[in-house]
Amino acid sequence: MPTKSTPHTSVNPSKFGPKVGKSKPKTSVKRTAGQKTPPDVLTLDQAAAFLQITVENLRTEALAGHVPGQCIGSEWRFSREGLLAWLVKPQPPRVEKSNRDRILETVGAWKDDFTAEPMIEEIYRDRKRQLVG
Repeated sequence: MPTKSTPHTSVNPSKFGPKVGKSKPKTSVKRTAGQKTPPDVLTLDQAAAFLQITVENLRTEALAGHVPGQCIGSEWRFSREGLLAWLVKPQPPRVEKSNRDRILETVGAWKDDFTAEPMIEEIYRDRKRQLVG
């Protein structure tokens, strides 16, 4: 007479991978055997490679304050964790200012400067031009 067995006793669990709860969590970054984890503090070249952009593009964006980094003397340094946090943070769309807006900002900065009027008068005198207004 054949014996009755449950489906679970006849299945070899090792054929289906590791047991639940026993496996290591998977990381989101796959590394090859020769790849190293980037250092916590990156140079300009390392940060550009890390972000997969050109060095010039990163330098321009860092100078404009769009990418978190610190310029120490003539050298740029970037925090790997800071760059990762910056990447996941939603960025507001950039609106380029018109030349008119830039000029108005500059003029507005002189609005309360008591030295601006005498300086402008001196410039016009030196150029032998009539001050208008």
